Amino acid sequence: MDSGNARITVKHITRRSFQEITFPVVSQVNGKPAILYYAREERKWIDDGVKRKWLVDTLVYMFGDFVEYNKAPAHHAIGSISYRTGHCFGKCPVFDLKIKSDRSAILEAREFNDREGVFTATIDPSHFDQLVEILNYIDVATLDSSYSVPWTDAQSCVLTVTFEDGRTIKIRDYGLLGTYGLQRTYRLLFDLRTNQVWK
Repeated sequence: MDSGNARITVKHITRRSFQEITFPVVSQVNGKPAILYYAREERKWIDDGVKRKWLVDTLVYMFGDFVEYNKAPAHHAIGSISYRTGHCFGKCPVFDLKIKSDRSAILEAREFNDREGVFTATIDPSHFDQLVEILNYIDVATLDSSYSVPWTDAQSCVLTVTFEDGRTIKIRDYGLLGTYGLQRTYRLLFDLRTNQVWK
């Protein structure tokens, strides 16, 4: 990505550890740049001989990375966001993060974070608004409740979003690769551990 002033940033579109052949095609959607990303359906643990399909995602650059294009984003009033990560075979950060609609937050940094313990903060408006905006853009309420990669030793997470009308959406993701939009949401949540003032 050309950020101007001779600053180039590399953004990986292929994000899976065992990705087979993929085809990115530069295109447009509603007059804006997009990438049609073709990839084979993932192989299961046991090859059952079933022919795998080609899948295509229409990706646009938003929120600092590529996400699936959504022509009809939602407009949910979000009451709280909770994000919990699990262990992996290695030193994946293990933490619980809870954020309320008034931007108050509690971080329980359990293992493999810069520091461990329970901390509180008020999330700054720009980061909070971006988080709410991406959850609405990807329409988190319409996503699957569970995602899983077909390999072991990966990190897991649980994203829980409670709307102000009382509805709760819970997404479990083994591998943290559910969708491009979810991946970007996870990264924004991970980054809150270091870009906020925790006390």
